[in-house]
Amino acid sequence: MLLCYFYLIKPGEGIFFIVNDDRRLVLDITAALIGVGHYKSPLTAFDKLSALKQIPLLEELGVKVALLDGILSGNSKSGSDGIDINVAIKGSYGDSVKTIGTSSLFPIPDADVPIVDMGNLNNILPAISKL
Repeated sequence: MLLCYFYLIKPGEGIFFIVNDDRRLVLDITAALIGVGHYKSPLTAFDKLSALKQIPLLEELGVKVALLDGILSGNSKSGSDGIDINVAIKGSYGDSVKTIGTSSLFPIPDADVPIVDMGNLNNILPAISKL
């Protein structure tokens, strides 16, 4: 159901970049994305360093949407992890990669769609419709 709203990506061509330190949530989102049968397995990162290293791959893999968690480490309660990743994506790709930025506490400023609580898949659906 989740992916029916990703109109930026043609069925069968969808690759998403999911950055979140909660591996269970990443698995849930991945299952929702693949479950509709139209999208490929997403590119994932569980920490800031891994996410930053994968940004150069986004264009080559055809990533159009990145779901970003703001707080990826216990030391970053400010959301700076997600902010830094969002800045890197936008600096590399501009508007060709849309970002949905969130944390459990506050949205990521300057993301295309800032939301709170990515842990609730129902919060993602309205965010996707804004892209």
